Amino acid sequence: MFDNITARKNSFVVLFLFFLALLSGLFWSYERFGQSVPEIGGDDEYYNRLAVEFIEKGEFTSYKTDKVRAAVDPLYPLFITGVYKIFGINYNAVRVIQLLIFALTVVIVYLLAKEFANFKVSFFTAFVCALFYPLASYSGEFNKEILFTFLLVALIFFLVKGQNSNKFIWFALAGVFSGLAYLLNSIMLFFPIFVITGYMFFYGKRLFEKKCFINILIFSAISISCPLIIFLNFNYLNDARSASGAIFIERKSAIIEEIKGQYFDHFIGLFFGYYFAEKINTDIDEKLFLDFFPLGKKYAEARQKGVSDKEFASEQNSPNIKNLIKNPLGFLFTTFLDFIQFNGPTMPNKIISSGGPMQNMFINNGHAYIPDFVKTLILAVLRIIYWIFFGFIFYGIFKSAKTWKKFVMPYLIILYFNLLFSIIFGLARYAIPIYFFYIIFFTIGIEAFYRKNKYKYKLLLLR
Repeated sequence: MFDNITARKNSFVVLFLFFLALLSGLFWSYERFGQSVPEIGGDDEYYNRLAVEFIEKGEFTSYKTDKVRAAVDPLYPLFITGVYKIFGINYNAVRVIQLLIFALTVVIVYLLAKEFANFKVSFFTAFVCALFYPLASYSGEFNKEILFTFLLVALIFFLVKGQNSNKFIWFALAGVFSGLAYLLNSIMLFFPIFVITGYMFFYGKRLFEKKCFINILIFSAISISCPLIIFLNFNYLNDARSASGAIFIERKSAIIEEIKGQYFDHFIGLFFGYYFAEKINTDIDEKLFLDFFPLGKKYAEARQKGVSDKEFASEQNSPNIKNLIKNPLGFLFTTFLDFIQFNGPTMPNKIISSGGPMQNMFINNGHAYIPDFVKTLILAVLRIIYWIFFGFIFYGIFKSAKTWKKFVMPYLIILYFNLLFSIIFGLARYAIPIYFFYIIFFTIGIEAFYRKNKYKYKLLLLR
């Protein structure tokens, strides 16, 4: 009954999901509406200032007294600039548009899930995504997450439509959104290579048939040329964007030295929560994996002096790369811990004393009025719920493996993000854009589990 819904009913479902996502986004971000952007510090102030500066000067700089251009992915500040040019410098206009983008993303998730599963699974997937507070809450913030998730979900939708229909339009749209996603977050630099590899597995020998080959060539050409046009237009190719790489290499190298003898303690902290790790090691640095960037201050000072990113990176990289080569096991251990942190749960900020991910809940005797056994119970229940969530994700991936070809693109984006962010910096916030793909497999896992056990449930009810 549900799998053969009419176009009219389908339109109603789309509208319902769209408005549900609007309400959810508004609920989690309403406190931001009507507020000005902080004048000092934070992403809100940074992106707002970049947009205002671009309107006034036609370029971005990292600091008000900076002598060189900001090494920033250009699309998000350009997005805010576009909103300001239309509506004036209106913070709420940015927030409302992001709210609409979030709702549109939920609708695209629904359409994407329909490519893999029946109506019930697709609807439940989109329903859960609409209520997904970690992303919904970003509707009111000046940050990349809303726009990046939209581009990512749309990109995978177009890629899946392309592989299922082999029509030129879907590959062309995928190329455009791949290029835009890279302009928003340079982590997407190598994803087209993953896409081409995925199509090789999907098409097999058919890859070299004329139509397939041309479509993939079109995707590749557009995904490269789209950001290239922007870079040439704004002269971004003259900016060496290597300093951020040097900072992350230094972070990984320094953490290897910092956690020697404390691997197990940090594993407990990241997997169970640093509230428990503090019981084992009272001197543990519970924010080591969150904000340990020894080069950050030095980089800011170098830019103030007019030192280029390339000069800064060449000076810093050599000793840190040598240290990573000398410590392959340390690199693997820290990468594994970054992987755990990347997939760690997040909680609404009001619940966490330090305003961070759930791994830092109740640390440093936060919420001292709550008894220890209650804290332990709360953390245990929340973690168990989260592990069950991921249990169904793994089960969904396992069950989908029987028809793996149609799931190639969701597999690849999940693999790509986990691999790169675990190597670079596994912040839980950076995983938010792929949670909609996690939720697809979560619902597939739930349905598969129910189908396998529904007769057992019926027998239990009849007893």
